[in-house]
Amino acid sequence: MTPPEFDLSEPVFSPLPPASTLTVRPRLFGFAIYMVLFSLSPVVFIPLVPVLRYLLPKSLTTANALLYYIVVVFSCVIALIYVAAKQPTPTTLREVWLSVLGDRKKHWVNLSLGIGLYVPVFVCVAIAVFASSRLFEIVPHPALKEFHNANRFNQGLLLLQAVVFAPIIEETMFRGLLFTALRDLWGKGAAILVSGFVFAAVHPGLPGALLPLWTLGIALAMVYSWRRSLVVCIVLHMTFNAVTFIAQFYQ
Repeated sequence: MTPPEFDLSEPVFSPLPPASTLTVRPRLFGFAIYMVLFSLSPVVFIPLVPVLRYLLPKSLTTANALLYYIVVVFSCVIALIYVAAKQPTPTTLREVWLSVLGDRKKHWVNLSLGIGLYVPVFVCVAIAVFASSRLFEIVPHPALKEFHNANRFNQGLLLLQAVVFAPIIEETMFRGLLFTALRDLWGKGAAILVSGFVFAAVHPGLPGALLPLWTLGIALAMVYSWRRSLVVCIVLHMTFNAVTFIAQFYQ
């Protein structure tokens, strides 16, 4: 029996593919469309809350979580459809997603990096939390308090929201569209800082949470710039949120 052969022609940190094949303006406008729809969608979809509570009478948490899934997926898909429609050549939604996803090789390397980078990123965010707490009150994310007081079913929904949906959607929009567009316009450094700031600014808990979330956004943008793979960022974001929620559960 012959031993398995390994292809060593392509090292782990080999040159990466081009950063993005999508034009800049559609990426910026696509991100803007996502933000507008995400902000306004609750007004449009709020009548669904009583319906969802009637169909799944667990609690308001259940209805709100399901409404969140509808809103973020709807907003993200519309944004990506816009990006596809505005390309100079016919482009499908799948092609836009694959371009945003970036390097799809070395899945195990990207998965491992996403998990392994949690510790240094956590240390940086913890330092930012400490610094911010000297100036502002640190208010926990509303979902953390809701998670702590929820039953097991609703805790599962909140975990799905925070650990699966939020990382995938936010990384697609903030790193896949916003960061890459700003990088092509202003350069890597400015894009990392600005996209990280926007990422922090749209989250609750400001001003206390601004510096920690900005630090997290900067770290995620730096990782995406380094690996050009959204998989690493998604896994890192998932790991960060999962550990945060698990820690809240055992408090």
